[in-house]
This record gives sequence, structure tokens and C-alpha cells, in this order.
Amino acid sequence: MGILSVGVWWILLPKLLLKLPKEKSLGNIHKHLWWSGFKQLQKVWHEIQHLPKLKLYLASFFMISVGLQTTMSLASLFGAKELELPKTSLIIVLLLIQLVAIGGAYLFSWSSARFGNLKSLAVGTVIWIGIGIGAFFVQNGQQFYILACVVGLVMGGMQSLFRSTFAKKMPQNTPNHASYFSFFDIAEKLSVVIGAFVFGLTDQLMGSMRHSALALTVFFIIGLWMMLSLINKERNTLTKVL
Repeated sequence: MGILSVGVWWILLPKLLLKLPKEKSLGNIHKHLWWSGFKQLQKVWHEIQHLPKLKLYLASFFMISVGLQTTMSLASLFGAKELELPKTSLIIVLLLIQLVAIGGAYLFSWSSARFGNLKSLAVGTVIWIGIGIGAFFVQNGQQFYILACVVGLVMGGMQSLFRSTFAKKMPQNTPNHASYFSFFDIAEKLSVVIGAFVFGLTDQLMGSMRHSALALTVFFIIGLWMMLSLINKERNTLTKVL
């Protein structure tokens, strides 16, 4: 209900604000506001079709993000339902993830400088696969805390690295940088919707969130395969140049 209310708020608020001024220019902005954004995103989509490496990178990001974003969003729910942890323990888990994420961001920064962005993201995805498998077998609060620390280690670093890598791979001569990043953000938000649906559906069918965690692991595996394919393509391109 909270997410739904926020959505309604952001739909209605711009309408109310744009109705208040009487200037003709703002009226024209209001008239074209809803469609101009969609047209820009459609333009970006068509441009991406002619950029195979960027298209593969976005597909990999989307698959990995389905698992990553959903795990982050529903970790506390998993602890409450599957392990019956009290609210105080769940609050500690959330704080623990955020604290460890600081160190994880520095770790991924060093790794990207040392080994490159794509390889660092691939290693991070392997860790996420381990997290999904570990969630299936976790039995108590201590194990859940350890798993939370691993989540924090790869969470913040991979999110920032995904964004910076996208900035490097998008066409540098395009005037639509904002549109490209909007497309990137929409892909990320859409991944949360799909991930939550898969997570909930698996829980309903199997009767356990442990199986939901394994279902999300499938997305990580597909995303890793795409990422490794992209690394191989870039290696072959570099070999031809040399």
C-alpha cells in the first residue's frame, strides 16, 4: 500500500502543480509532458538495437538486477517468515548491510581498477549466486547475519559499478545522455517488479521463500552467462585491433 500511495502521489502532484500557473508556456509543457518522455525512451530503444554490446550489457544488467534488487527488498521478509527473527534482529540486519556496503564499494572500486568493470561484475554475480544458494540452507540468525554481510559486500559496489559501466558503454557522441540513463533506471525498476512477482509466485507454489531464493538464482546465472559472453566479445575485438 505504501508503494501504491507513493505512485498515486507522484501522478497527481505534477498535474496539480501544472494547473496552478496561467502562463501559456507552462500549459504547452503540460500538454506534451506525458508523451515526450515516452518518445525519448522509444528513441533510445531503437538506437540500442544497433549497439549489440550495449544491448547485451543491458540484458545482463536486467537479469542480474532482477535477483539483486529483489533480494535487497525482501531480505527482511525472508528473515521474518523463514527464520522467525524478531523485528530488532531485522533492523540490525538492515544496518549491518548498509555498514558493510561501505567497505564493499571500496572493494569493487579497487577491483574495477585492477581487473576491469566487467570482470568485477562477473565475480560479484558469482557471489550473488552463492548468496541465493546459501539462503536456501540458512537455519538460524547467526547464519543469516553472515549472509547479510556478504549481501552488503556486493550490494553497493555492484550497483555503482553497473551505472558507471553503462556510462562508459553508451554512445559518447549522443546528446541524449539523460534519456539513456532514464532507460537504464526504468530497466532497473522493472526488474524489481518481475523479481517480486517471481519471488511471490514461487513462495505460493512451493510454500517456502527458500525456493524463491533459488528461483532468483536462475536470473543471476543467466545474467552471468550474458556478462561472460560480453567479456569474450570485447576480448575478441581487442585481439583483432592488436
